[in-house]
Amino acid sequence: MSETKFLKKDGDNFTAENLKIKSVSAPIDANDAVNKGYCDNNSEIFGSQYLYQVAEEVSATTSTDYQDKINYTTPSLPVGTYRVAYHCLHKISHSSHESGIRFIIDGEMISKGMSKHLEFSVKSGFIHLSFATPGTHVIQLQWRSSHNTKTSYIEKARIEIWRTS
Repeated sequence: MSETKFLKKDGDNFTAENLKIKSVSAPIDANDAVNKGYCDNNSEIFGSQYLYQVAEEVSATTSTDYQDKINYTTPSLPVGTYRVAYHCLHKISHSSHESGIRFIIDGEMISKGMSKHLEFSVKSGFIHLSFATPGTHVIQLQWRSSHNTKTSYIEKARIEIWRTS
């Protein structure tokens, strides 16, 4: 697994949220980074909650209403900031119509898009959310066709949740 962080250079240090990485001239082993003093963060929180759901199989619909590819209710999560991401491949059967994808968390639309790709193409994204109270959350990845005579396909769908602070 890999994670993309936005880094900001501050003197000789790179800062990403509460994570500071000192400049080094040799590759470092991520597992030893904290022990060797390369990282200064609260390692007990970052990644303490990691959840995912996967739906690899190809699914097809001609429905113009959104269909669930993944509909996941998390276990109760503690207060904190989380990186919630999705990834899938999707396509449509005819170039004059579109395949729609949307990503929803707790009933709120996070991302929505349409595509006319005849070959499977990637749709992905992520958001950082702060949950102020402990509790469960509903995360959905949905797809649809723009016309009821054309088929929309989705495969290799994945949702990931990482606690970051």
